[in-house]
Amino acid sequence: MIKIQQVIQDIKNAEIQADQVVEEAKKARDIILKQARQKANDTLVAKHEEIAKDRDKRRQDYEKAMEEKKKKLLDKAGQEIKEMKDKSVKKQSKAIDFIMKKFWERFNA
Repeated sequence: MIKIQQVIQDIKNAEIQADQVVEEAKKARDIILKQARQKANDTLVAKHEEIAKDRDKRRQDYEKAMEEKKKKLLDKAGQEIKEMKDKSVKKQSKAIDFIMKKFWERFNA
């Protein structure tokens, strides 16, 4: 009878140990899942930051290119205006000379 009681006690102890092993395995699984979720979240956040930085850089590059283009256009327009003013002054001077010449031709005629 003692042997049967011993076997029963051994079985109970084995069940308790099995339950402990299962609990430890569940805890280990939960820890691993938590770490995996955290790592996935960290990776996702890093990727979002990388995308945001890339988007900002492309926007800045675009704005810089537009500013350079704007400056070139303004410089070109300024140069064209200056050339038109210079031509206008030359033509005005020629017109005055022509009018004065015609005036003196008629005056002296």
